[in-house]
Amino acid sequence: HLFHRAYQVVPAPTLAIREADALVKLGRLVEARETYSRVSQSRVDDESPAAFRLAVKRAAVELRNLDPLVPRLTVTLHPDDLATARVLVDGKVMDVAEYGRAQRIDPGKHHVEVFDGTGRLVFERSVELAKGDHEAVVAVLEEPPNLPRSSTQQTIGWTSLAVGGAGAAIGITTGLLAAQHRGNLEEQCTNDVCPPSAQGDLDAYRSLRSASFVGYGVGLAGLGLGATLLLTSGVEDAGAKSESAGIRPWIGPRSAGLGGRF
Repeated sequence: HLFHRAYQVVPAPTLAIREADALVKLGRLVEARETYSRVSQSRVDDESPAAFRLAVKRAAVELRNLDPLVPRLTVTLHPDDLATARVLVDGKVMDVAEYGRAQRIDPGKHHVEVFDGTGRLVFERSVELAKGDHEAVVAVLEEPPNLPRSSTQQTIGWTSLAVGGAGAAIGITTGLLAAQHRGNLEEQCTNDVCPPSAQGDLDAYRSLRSASFVGYGVGLAGLGLGATLLLTSGVEDAGAKSESAGIRPWIGPRSAGLGGRF
């Protein structure tokens, strides 16, 4: 980028803020936010050129206005899968420390993939985020198919219970964390107006609240489906044709569940 190269030669705030402005127009909001942040922290004093001082002040304003518009994506895994699973977002590997935490991401379509310890793709989902969107993806890992019918139904039943329990646990945990951040916001905000210093708590509260809703949805669906499958696993329909069994989790922005065919 022209302004970026120029800034590397002459690290002037006026060049960096033009780079940030260009990145915003290109839809690269994450990089733009980082650049505005860097400019806003530039050291200037009364002896600095007036243009430099104005650039630093404007960068702080632009950063404050842009930050709420940068989408956030949270990918959550069951604790038992953290050690072996590998998560890719748009082909890039996520750091384990980023699991369950809202990550800034540019607007547009993004693809989430999860691979197990053997390298097998066990979960994938595409999401499309607009400016200001907060999306939570709870990765429910699938079990290998092709088991006998009766065994499959019982296996899926127990798996559904496990998934439901994990979803409920995630819902409870993220709900408690969201409540903690909400308490912090109530102390810092007045009449729903929060200072810039509360942005971290606000982002965390929104992401954790979304993850909690999804976790509870997966939990209720998994527990209900699992109980039904286990209770009916011994019932056979002699006249029914044999069909392949399968289970498929579905997750929406504010809802989630498990679907199956047996």
